Amino acid sequence: MAALNKHQYESAFTLVELSIVLVIIGLLIGGILAAQSMIQTAKINRIVQFVSQYGIATGNFQNLYGALPGDSSKVSGPTTAYNGDENGILDVVGGAAEAVTFFQDLYASGMVKEAYKPFDHYHIVAGYTEPVVPGLGYDTGLRASVADVENDKFPALSVAYTNGNSPYSTAGFDASYNSFIIRPGGGTSYLQGGAMHAKMALALDNKMDNGLSTSGGMVGFHGAHIAGLDTYQPCVNNATNGYALDATIDGCTLVIKICKAQGICN
Repeated sequence: MAALNKHQYESAFTLVELSIVLVIIGLLIGGILAAQSMIQTAKINRIVQFVSQYGIATGNFQNLYGALPGDSSKVSGPTTAYNGDENGILDVVGGAAEAVTFFQDLYASGMVKEAYKPFDHYHIVAGYTEPVVPGLGYDTGLRASVADVENDKFPALSVAYTNGNSPYSTAGFDASYNSFIIRPGGGTSYLQGGAMHAKMALALDNKMDNGLSTSGGMVGFHGAHIAGLDTYQPCVNNATNGYALDATIDGCTLVIKICKAQGICN
């Protein structure tokens, strides 16, 4: 009888220990998940703050010079061909796109501290011609050539006039807008691939806009066709006006109205 009680005691003690271990494992898993959520939230907040910062700098430039960076004729570019026509849109003047000197004008006017250089749409380098977007390091490995790999781990903030002739044209905007674009930062084609996964795009859209991929002040855009692949990179789900959350790669480029980044339009 004494031996039986001893066996029961040892079995009960083992179950208690097992319960404690399970509780500890549960706490560890919960802590890891919470930490991952905090890291993701911090990334999202950092990107939102980053875009807003350039929205504010653009607004300050407009207040001082009466025109957008790049569109202004009062801040000279590297040649007169790069001076804007002050018509309110980032278009092409004298054979040169005004977006070429957008960030250079912000630097030359003292609105930002980073010394950005002009680009020619074929040699765009994140961190040199355009700002690097924080918190979005990526590498899908899907590139058309060696040249397309340049700085591909550093998605950039670009600008464009998103109208019917723009490669970023989208039915999501009810009219043409000057826009910021979070896009891949390297390669000879600045539409190559995607800058983030659709889940990150949705989180940013929820934070800054309405959470819908094809309407509002921020919309998603499929990365351009990659040589050797049969489909565009997944980003939006047009059937649901949502994002392609089941995508297996980073396929989203985000188009954001500059006025939305400034908080002065929807």
